[in-house]
Amino acid sequence: MLSPATLLIITALLCTMMLLVMLSLRRSRLPGIREWTWAIILEIVALGCYLCQNAAPMVIGYVLANSLIALAICLFYAGCRRFFRLEVPWTGMIATVALVAVVIPVLRYPVDYMNLRVAFMSVVHGIISTMIAYTIIKYRPAYRATHGHMLTAVLALVFAIGYAIRGVVYLHRPDNTPLLVDGSIINLIFLSLGALIMPGLTMGAVVMTHDTLLSQAEAIANRDFLTGVLSRKAFIEQAQREMARASRYGRALALVMVDIDHFKAINDRYGHPTGDAILRDFALLAEASVRDGDYIGRLGGEEFGILLPDSAGPAAAVMAERLREQVAARRYRAGEQIVRYTLSAGMAVWQPGETIEDFVARSDYWLYQAKQSGRNRVQGDPAT
Repeated sequence: MLSPATLLIITALLCTMMLLVMLSLRRSRLPGIREWTWAIILEIVALGCYLCQNAAPMVIGYVLANSLIALAICLFYAGCRRFFRLEVPWTGMIATVALVAVVIPVLRYPVDYMNLRVAFMSVVHGIISTMIAYTIIKYRPAYRATHGHMLTAVLALVFAIGYAIRGVVYLHRPDNTPLLVDGSIINLIFLSLGALIMPGLTMGAVVMTHDTLLSQAEAIANRDFLTGVLSRKAFIEQAQREMARASRYGRALALVMVDIDHFKAINDRYGHPTGDAILRDFALLAEASVRDGDYIGRLGGEEFGILLPDSAGPAAAVMAERLREQVAARRYRAGEQIVRYTLSAGMAVWQPGETIEDFVARSDYWLYQAKQSGRNRVQGDPAT
C-alpha cells in the first residue's frame, strides 16, 4: 500500500505534468491562464514543504505549506473569475490566506491540535471549491455545449463534498497521528482526495480553455469578419439544415436575397471605409428587423441573404418590404456627410424537393428582376 509521502510525491508529479500542459496554453492569451498556472506552481512548492515537515522548521512544514495550499486554491478560483471576465475578490482571498497563516501556528504550537488543523483546512478548501463550482455553473456559456465547464464544476463539487466529509471525520476522530506517518485507510483516502484536487481542477480548466478556443475558431470560420453576420459557407449550411427540417415537418421556408444598390458608387464617392460602414449599418438594421430564429449571412461583397424558417411568402414579403423602407429612410452620417442608400431584394419560398442551388437561384432571379425594375424594391414568387 502507498505511504502518505508517496501519495504527495505522486501528486507533485501530476501537478508538474498539468503545469506543462497549462504552459502550452499561454499563447491563447485567454484570461485566467496566468492564475491557473501560478496555482499549480504554488501547489507543487507547497507539496515540497509538506514532505519536509519532519526535517524543516515548523514555519516551513506547516505554516508555509498550508498558506501556499490556500493561496493555490484561491488563485484557481481567481482564474475562474477572470476566465469569465468577472471581478476578482482579491481582498477576500488575501484575508483567507492571512487567516490560514495565523490559525495554523496557533493550532500547531505549543499543543498540536492536528484534527482541528485538518478540519480547518477542509473548511477552507470546501468553501472555495464550492465557490469555483458556483461560478462555473452560473456563468458558463448558454449558447453552446459546455462539457468542459460542467466537468470542472462537477469535480469542484465532488472535492467540496469530500472535504466536508473529511472535516467532520477528523473532528470526531480520537487519533492524533500526524498525517505523513498515518497509514490508516481513512487517511490514505483523504490524502488521495487532496492528491487529485489540483490536477483534476487543472484538467477541467484545460478542457474549458479548449472549448473556448474551439468556439472562437468556429466563430471566425462561421462569421463574416466585417459585419458579424454568418459567412457564406455557414449561411448555406444553415439553409440546408432548415430545408431538411422544412421537408421533415412540412414547414414553410423563405429566402430573401438583398443587394445594396449602387454600392460601387458609394465606395467611389465616399471611400471604402464608408462603404464598409454602410455594410455594417445594413447588417445591424437587418438583425433588428428579423426574428430570433431567422438567419442573416453575407454572401459576398454587398450581397446578403436572409433565411426565414416557418415563414410563408406573405410574411416574408412583409419583413422584406419593412426592411427596405427602413433602409430607404436611413440617413447614415460619414464624418460631415450624410449617406443615403437603398436596397433591392428578391424572395423565394422553398419548394419540397428543391436543392439549395435551385432555391438560391430562384431568389437571385427575383433580385435581378428588382434591379432591372429600377432598384429600391422587393420582388418575389408570384404567390407572395
